[in-house]
Amino acid sequence: MSDLSDGTVKLEVCVELGEPRTVVLVIADGTVIESIPSKNLKDNLTPSTIPERSQDLLLSSLPPLILHLILPPNYPLHAPPQIVSLRATHSWFPRIPELQDLLIGMWQAGEGVLYNWVESIRTAEFLTSMDIDYNNIIRCVSTEPSRMH
Repeated sequence: MSDLSDGTVKLEVCVELGEPRTVVLVIADGTVIESIPSKNLKDNLTPSTIPERSQDLLLSSLPPLILHLILPPNYPLHAPPQIVSLRATHSWFPRIPELQDLLIGMWQAGEGVLYNWVESIRTAEFLTSMDIDYNNIIRCVSTEPSRMH
């Protein structure tokens, strides 16, 4: 966590999945580049997204998200934290604008929200809220496949 003297906070939050979960990494055009075979998942994939080769991969954590924000003088009574930037290390999570909206939507006037933001990220709750974690299968789409190998 950064120094609060100027109102800025920079947090690096690891995404802890708890029990190992199946992860499917997909490049933006729909081609699966790494996957964990799953009977239910393969039933939902179109022929163009079924991998020719599959690799069993169970993860109990994902790379951290970096959250840089400003706490305005009227936070938490009248304004939410202002998100300066939010990024995923190793470019594994491209849906940043949607996550920012989800986080801002958690704020309620008069209540602090930073703990809830960190817990939502740390516990991977945001993946379920955004329909990325479905039946314990996490589907990550990347626009930069070369960084995911």
